[in-house]
Amino acid sequence: MPHTSSFQTRLRLGMPDISVIVPTYNHEDFVGEAIQSVLHQAGVDLELIVIDDASSDESWNRIQSIRDPRLRTCRHHTNLGAHATLNEGLGLARAPVVAILNSDDVFLPGRLASALEVLRRQTHVAAVFTHYQIIDRHSCIIETAECLEDRKPPDPDPAGGVADADRRTLPLCARNYLHTTSNLVCRTDVMRALGGFADYRYVHDHDFFLRLSARHDWVLLPDRLLAYRQHGHNTLSESAVRSVSETIAMLVRFIATGGIACLQDDDSEAARSALTYLARHFSLYGGERWGLLLALSLLAHQNERLNPAMLDADLSRLGNWQEVAAPALAFGLEQEQQINHLRWQGRQMDRLLARASAEHMDAAGLLDKLENDLCWQKEQTTYWWQRYQKCRWLGVPYALKGIAGLFARPSN
Repeated sequence: MPHTSSFQTRLRLGMPDISVIVPTYNHEDFVGEAIQSVLHQAGVDLELIVIDDASSDESWNRIQSIRDPRLRTCRHHTNLGAHATLNEGLGLARAPVVAILNSDDVFLPGRLASALEVLRRQTHVAAVFTHYQIIDRHSCIIETAECLEDRKPPDPDPAGGVADADRRTLPLCARNYLHTTSNLVCRTDVMRALGGFADYRYVHDHDFFLRLSARHDWVLLPDRLLAYRQHGHNTLSESAVRSVSETIAMLVRFIATGGIACLQDDDSEAARSALTYLARHFSLYGGERWGLLLALSLLAHQNERLNPAMLDADLSRLGNWQEVAAPALAFGLEQEQQINHLRWQGRQMDRLLARASAEHMDAAGLLDKLENDLCWQKEQTTYWWQRYQKCRWLGVPYALKGIAGLFARPSN
């Protein structure tokens, strides 16, 4: 549905163009830069809502030290979590458009103006995303990091009979290539109608993107207008197994409640096309791919809705799951593992050579360093391969158990 009146209403009431929500928790080293990156956005009338979710470091003092009439701040006495903090900011927003910036990330110049221009011109578009770059804790660009254009799965084949909404949503089911809530600029009424963010620790962004995509058009701008920071303490780094479990639970719940419409019709060509697409392109750590396809098979090939009781179903009920998904899955796992190792090795060598050049090491010293680094890399490769195998198989029961509790939550 076109959104034609929000900007006219803003002009009459003198509201800002856009409300930017910055949730923060223990990011004293980064929150100041995040805030300044919003306040320095040109050509936009904005309000900035910063909510400290009970930080125990100096984050609140850093926030309080910034003086700007566009800045609105509040602080929690107890930690409520990212989803609750974002929903609180959404409730406080006065503008017809909301943008989110996590307090360790950075808006690049022109981000908000570019997104608002799209929303003004294309009234059927509900949200705007952009490409991004990845920075380290010192705000230096990680040149070899994998960014959006490398992460996005291919679009589903139009010949498969899948409807436009499902074709828009399937790549996001396969992988959250939009990556982070910091990448979201969305109409306020759309966000509120979707119910805001669900109670997930790791995947509240992914869940929202899927629900948005299932119902609304959105635009991906090719410019890199966001800097996502990797610093060793990102939430997703806490536990791969728990994030895997939550990812499967969220995706199964989304699909089982009609998120991918064609999968509700088990016998259709579109359903088979969608399942084949997910089998070929679903990608994270390995174990969750197997688990998701197991759950999808129960859903899409047994002609009944997934519910917690089905988690104890006899594996013989899987029927033709191996025939449909196993060949593509085995190939995808092997290919993904090799690609990840090659990328990792390339990053290590790039960093080593750059450091050697900066330190003006002589040829003999460089060779010794290379030999030591290669030995270390072999040890790391062995370690990660063993961890990968463990996650691939032992992580599946853990993840499927997590579905039962999370699936019972009311959907937004």
